[in-house]
Amino acid sequence: MSSFEKVRITWLGHATVLIQTARGTNILIDPYIAQNPKYPRDFVLPSKIHYILLTHGHGDHISDTVPVAAKHGSTVVAIYELADYVAAKGVAQTIGMNLGGTVQNTLQRHRMNRELTMWALRRDMY
Repeated sequence: MSSFEKVRITWLGHATVLIQTARGTNILIDPYIAQNPKYPRDFVLPSKIHYILLTHGHGDHISDTVPVAAKHGSTVVAIYELADYVAAKGVAQTIGMNLGGTVQNTLQRHRMNRELTMWALRRDMY
């Protein structure tokens, strides 16, 4: 079985997606849970969400970011201004980025571009 086959991707309604990598990293994209009519009410998130990725700042993409990050010890990764906004709302760990910049994390250093999300996650997936 290839490592990619061990990756689990779960659509949780609207734009909310949970990615569970082969190495055990849990990534939640656009946490819209409490008011999301498509969110499966019996679904339980993993106890640890390592990263929350935010695509943009609309309420139906970020509304549950603060409580999920607090409960699951998550680092929020978003465009700089959005990372600053959620930090001001109480998120302890954020990574703000812009196109053309770089970010250093414990996994590896990444060049920011439009393919960042999938490119940066490859190391954890395989």
